Amino acid sequence: MLMQPRHYTELFCLDEAVALAAGHRPCALCQRAAFEAFRTAVSPQIRIRATQLDAMLHRERVARIRGHVSWNDTLGNLPDGSMVVLPDVPHQVWLKHRGFLLRWSHAGYECAIPVSDEQIVEVLTPPTMRCALVAGYEPILHLSVSHLCYPYTL
Repeated sequence: MLMQPRHYTELFCLDEAVALAAGHRPCALCQRAAFEAFRTAVSPQIRIRATQLDAMLHRERVARIRGHVSWNDTLGNLPDGSMVVLPDVPHQVWLKHRGFLLRWSHAGYECAIPVSDEQIVEVLTPPTMRCALVAGYEPILHLSVSHLCYPYTL
């Protein structure tokens, strides 16, 4: 049964980059290896517990709801896996990935444009998630990414 009280919350996102931008970590039960990699990326010196991570992420999600979490930065300062909004296209969300910005949709990523490192964007990926990405955590991305960034591969 979905959404049982006092149990983990089942989430269905396009891919892990979207889940991270929404403030959700990998599941410690069904994605144990991803959870361990994420936990190590967030806190390499101290073995942080899932409940501590959840408390940090919850504070960031609540702050976002209140309008206090997003910030502006240049694309050059952001790691791959970051989700952003361009100032001239405020109703579209983009993923930074290997030199491209990929436009997000419910069905997958739809187009790729080259990244300009000086471009100022609104960052949607919360600070804890950004920390994990900077430390080398690689989110699993939707298959459409490979078609946009590598159109000539089979």
